[in-house]
This record gives sequence, structure tokens and C-alpha cells, in this order.
Amino acid sequence: MKAFSILFYFFAYHNIWAIFLLLLIGIAIDVWRRKPLYTIVLLVLGFVNIFTGHVINSIFLAKFGQHGRAIITSSVRTNSTLNYQYVWDYTAIIRTKEGKEARTKFSTTTASFYPITNSINIPPENEWF
Repeated sequence: MKAFSILFYFFAYHNIWAIFLLLLIGIAIDVWRRKPLYTIVLLVLGFVNIFTGHVINSIFLAKFGQHGRAIITSSVRTNSTLNYQYVWDYTAIIRTKEGKEARTKFSTTTASFYPITNSINIPPENEWF
């Protein structure tokens, strides 16, 4: 499952690199099989991934990920905007089911939300969720 998690993360947050990678894989298969169909299919999938990669990643994490608790320790507004809203960078501490703690960083553009909604609802600082 860890390999799938890495793969889905790559496709969700590195869209352009994913297109090039799929294109190269398609060309390699076409040369091997001597049919141009694979390049076309994988290129189309690369472009579809731009719009669906983060959704598939969120569904995968909701189904196979581990539940835990987290607390946001700091939030910083960046100078970047997305849909006329400022992008925020967060630092958080995650506590797993086993009781281990890990520091992590994320932003409003890299967080995976499930269930999929058209809003970004991140809790305030110093509140466990």
C-alpha cells in the first residue's frame, strides 16, 4: 500500500511531471509493441489526471489510510492566492493510533480533503482534530 500511496501522491501533486512520465512510458510500450495506441491513451490519462489526481488521492487515503489526530501549531499567510483567497502554510503535529508523534507541513493547496467538497475547512490553531 505504501507504493500506491507514493504513486497517488506523485500523480496528485506533480501533474506536469506525470504527463511527461506517462508520455515516455507510452512511447516505450509503443516501440516495444509497435502500436501507437498506448502513447495516445496514456497522454489522455495524463491530462485527465490534472483534474482528477487529487480526488483519487483523497479517496485512496480515506479508504486505506490510518486515522489519527492532529493539531495545527502555526499558520502563516503567504503572498500567493488561489481563487482570490490567500494560500496558507501550516505546521502541524500528527499523533498516530500507536501514540507516535510526527511534525509535518502542508498548505491549503496540498491538503487532501475527504469527503470532496468545494470548500477548504481547516480548523484553527491549537485545536485537535
